[in-house]
Amino acid sequence: MIKGGYVLQARKIESSDISHRSPHIREIFNWLYRNANFKDLDKLSRGQLVCTYKDIQEGLSWYIGYRKEMYSKGQCETAMKALRKATMITTTRTTRGIIVTICNYDFYQNPNNYENYTRTTTKPTRELHDPLHDTEESKNDKKDKNKYSDDSEEIRLTQLLYDLCKKDDSKFKEPNIQKWAEHIDKLMRLDKRTPIEVETVMRWAKNDEFWSSNILSTSKLRKQFPQLTAKMVVKKSGTSRSFEREEFNYPEGEVISNENM
Repeated sequence: MIKGGYVLQARKIESSDISHRSPHIREIFNWLYRNANFKDLDKLSRGQLVCTYKDIQEGLSWYIGYRKEMYSKGQCETAMKALRKATMITTTRTTRGIIVTICNYDFYQNPNNYENYTRTTTKPTRELHDPLHDTEESKNDKKDKNKYSDDSEEIRLTQLLYDLCKKDDSKFKEPNIQKWAEHIDKLMRLDKRTPIEVETVMRWAKNDEFWSSNILSTSKLRKQFPQLTAKMVVKKSGTSRSFEREEFNYPEGEVISNENM
């Protein structure tokens, strides 16, 4: 038995905002991801950890011969800023260091949210990626370019998001409605979100000063849906925006003494 447990990491991270950034940014995110709490512990919630820049430097140090090398404090600061901007983490200062929260940790650590998870493990692993083993349903989906009817909820909600984007930018390019509808379908069918939930969060996001310019596709809407829901609840409850500003505008260059793993 392997001690320490494990974490799940989705392959879709290859298409994330940081996938082609400097290696130290990706490595620092993976370190945070591995060290975040898997369950609520020591006053920290699942998906959170408390650390300092020194912790990150030591945790990712390496040796060239007998010489110990590590990322600089400036590289740690740059990585944290990039990860906050990509909404992959949020941070809060404490006397112990920095509390880091991995965004959407619960969603990505739930095996049931991954495609092919329910397949029997007695079949060869290659079946998961081999198009020759596609189900009849998936084959039909590929052939049917208009699988969503014009009066379906998927198309209605897709058209609504496009109209809201068009309202903000008159030159917004019309998307492939059927492809956009696929993400709405997954949002409702796989993520168990009702049409009313989807529409409510969608309208709120497109009226929010920050999120309006970030939610420009149904895929982005689905990716950020858990975080959007949480932000919407906080704002509707009358909570001040100051905490949110702290998350996205953490003062860079500040010395921290002793920063859903």
